This record gives sequence, C-alpha cells and structure tokens, in this order.
Amino acid sequence: MHRLRLTKIKVLEIVWAYLYSGREQEAWQALTDMWPTSDFERVRAALTSARASGIPGQLDGSESKPRFHVKKFAYVYETAGESSGRPEDPMDPGSLSLRADTKPQAILLRRSVVGDAQLPLSEDKVDLVIDAAGKVRSARTVGNQDRDLLNKCTGWKFIPAFKDGRPVASRMRLALSYFR
Repeated sequence: MHRLRLTKIKVLEIVWAYLYSGREQEAWQALTDMWPTSDFERVRAALTSARASGIPGQLDGSESKPRFHVKKFAYVYETAGESSGRPEDPMDPGSLSLRADTKPQAILLRRSVVGDAQLPLSEDKVDLVIDAAGKVRSARTVGNQDRDLLNKCTGWKFIPAFKDGRPVASRMRLALSYFR
C-alpha cells in the first residue's frame, strides 16, 4: 500500500510538471497512461480545479476570490478611564469587550530641549496608540501641532495594556508636564 501511494505521488508530479511547463496535452496523456481509467475523470477534475486556483489562475485573473490579499487588522482597546467618544451601550456586548484590563505604563519618555530653549509652561496632551509590544504606533497632539513632540513620541516605550492576561494594542491620552 505504501509503494502504491509513492507511485501515485510520482505520477502526479509528472503530470504537474507537464501542466506547469505548458504541455497540457502531454500531461493528460501521461495521466491516461499511468492512472486507472475508472478514476481518471475524478483526478483530472481535481487537478484542473487545483490549477485554476494556483499560480496560472492568479496571473490571468480567472481565480474567483483572492487568497493572498486578505486584510488583517488588530483590535485597539480603550484603556480604563479613557473614552472613545462613542456612548457605551450596556446591551451591546462589543462595547464592553474592547476595554483593556490595565493601562499601558511608561518605561521611557524622553524629550530633549536644545540649548537654552524655554520649556512650555502648560502641559501638552497627546493621543497615542500603543501596540502589544509597547511601541508607539501613532501619535497625535491635542490642541497645538508640535512636530518635534510627535517625532519624539515614536521612540517612547511602554509596558502594553493587558486584556485577559495577554498584551493588546491600546489607545490612551497622555498629559505631559515638562521639568528640567
């Protein structure tokens, strides 16, 4: 039985080689010569179907659905005490499940001031999206547009938020007060 399986594999490899080298007639002739006639049509239909969703089907556009262009996404959780701006509906199970159990905690927040530059007297607010690895994925200032602050945000590190014991991406607003 094992040798029969190996023989079938070798025959199918020969047929695939003919098909992918553009010699379709030779492929079906080899299958006719080496495969049992009672099972020929089923195997030919399976090979034709598999080939249609393979490389030639992707190149000529005959494939019905794209297999490799699936858009992947990650949930971004709200942190405790933060609001997404939409009202929470207690009857909607999705509204409560997107809240993280813990807040991200800052590990490294640096912003250097060049020379004798004045530190801002008021605090700046920054909306951050922190991924599950603790890196800042996006930053947006609230109020003023401080490009230097946004550039520095990309290097900040956090302990990520947790949901059900695993790290998750989260959104938070951070108020910054400056000290020398």
